[in-house]
Order: sequence, then structure tokens, then C-alpha cells
Amino acid sequence: MCEEGYYVYGYTLWHDTYVNITMTPDDCGLTGIELLCSSLQGTPSTSVYYNLNYPTSTKKDTVNCTEGNFIQEFMIRFGPRRGSVYDDDALNQVYFRCQDNTKLTSFTANETGTWSNWTSCVPGMVLCGVQILHESLGQYDNTCFNEIVMLCCLP
Repeated sequence: MCEEGYYVYGYTLWHDTYVNITMTPDDCGLTGIELLCSSLQGTPSTSVYYNLNYPTSTKKDTVNCTEGNFIQEFMIRFGPRRGSVYDDDALNQVYFRCQDNTKLTSFTANETGTWSNWTSCVPGMVLCGVQILHESLGQYDNTCFNEIVMLCCLP
């Protein structure tokens, strides 16, 4: 979560490099996120990291809202359940939207899955952090990030 009085204006994702849908090697989906925080006056603060340090992850583009805008909504995409013989990945993409309605995309990928609806902060509030639900990394079929929950604050 951003420091008190600071809000999320941008982000970077870490994503596993997809190879195939079989279990060798294991594909994982989203493995990390960095939230960029600033005050209402535009003073940046320490970024917030949630990263599983998955060995085949790559850092994607950093994207920001325009000056004076903060993130207010997001939508996520879940990969399909492929069964016990194939590789599952769970959460494989997230888009954020700023107060000025600009959609932020850290990377474009060809994975399949089902998109959620846009999830919004209550009017007047903006994103100040997230909670990540993730699978503990094991030997086979890791799904990494399974859910993101928005934490909204009143600026």
C-alpha cells in the first residue's frame, strides 16, 4: 500500500514468458506488480512491490496516468482451466484506468482467458494499494497470481 497521503498513478507488471500449454516448462502468468505512488501535489514516494521472483518472468513496460490523475479502476483476465495434463496460469493480464478515463496497458499478450468487468473505487476515491492472492510456488503447474483486490483511499 502507498504511504499515507500518496496514491497510485502508474504501474509495472512482471509476466512469465509463455512457452506452451503443456507442463514442461511451467507457464505462470502474472508474477509481479510495482505500484507507483505520488501525492496530490505530484511528489513521488517509494514504489510498492509484490513480486514472486519467478525465474522466467520478464519486466514489462511502466505506464502512468497523465499528471494529476490517479488510478480508479481495473479489470483482470484469468486463463482457462486446462485440466490435469495441461498447464494452468490463473491471472495473466490486468488493465488499469485513470480518473481521466485513460486505459493503461503494461503489455499486450496473446494468452486466452476470461476478462472480469471493470472494478471501480467508490466515486471520489482512488487506488492506494492492492492485495495479491497467489499460489505458493511448487514443482509443477504454478499459477502465481490468482487474484488482485483494490484498496481505495479518499484523497
